[in-house]
Amino acid sequence: MRLQPLVQHLRGMRKYIVVSALIFLLGVVLGSMNLFQGVMQSTLAEMGDLTEAAGHWPNYDWGLFSMLMLNNASALLFALYGGAFFGLLPVYFLILNGMVVGYMGVQEASQGTLGTYVLSILPNGLFEWTAIILASAYGIRFGFLLLDGLISLPSPKGRARVKAGFLAYFRMLFPLMGLLLLLLLVAAGLEVFVSPWIFPA
Repeated sequence: MRLQPLVQHLRGMRKYIVVSALIFLLGVVLGSMNLFQGVMQSTLAEMGDLTEAAGHWPNYDWGLFSMLMLNNASALLFALYGGAFFGLLPVYFLILNGMVVGYMGVQEASQGTLGTYVLSILPNGLFEWTAIILASAYGIRFGFLLLDGLISLPSPKGRARVKAGFLAYFRMLFPLMGLLLLLLLVAAGLEVFVSPWIFPA
């Protein structure tokens, strides 16, 4: 499928994308306030497990790259299809990911390394965060479609409107997932192969 229909559909999703970006930023603010530290430490521990698992691969870099891709792809599927619960799970996903960014920023700031932290995560973060926001926006849209479908059951016109919305939504899922996969590939590649070279530990 050509890229133009997807771009046009993304334009029609502007309000969902903007709302998703704002929810993500809310998560960053909450994380920077050091709220829910137990959740943050648990999430960071899970991220550390990826690094440990990559150590069992013959090549650590490619192992980490593969683990990041698998983890991030499954997370985005969670955001996309978790919208079936009326959009609540994508909202949680956005807030949690934003909180990790904010929480880590505060920790780095306390050690005087905030500038290095920001510069080191921006290259891959911009691609990964874009994927997170897009996937969550579509997940939230899915939730609203389901809710609208339930409300519109008694109305033939309403059912027809919802049906058209579902058709447009599912028609774009395949090219959308291709775009998300591309964003994740770039993000993982930058995180594993570029950032450590520019900012060695």
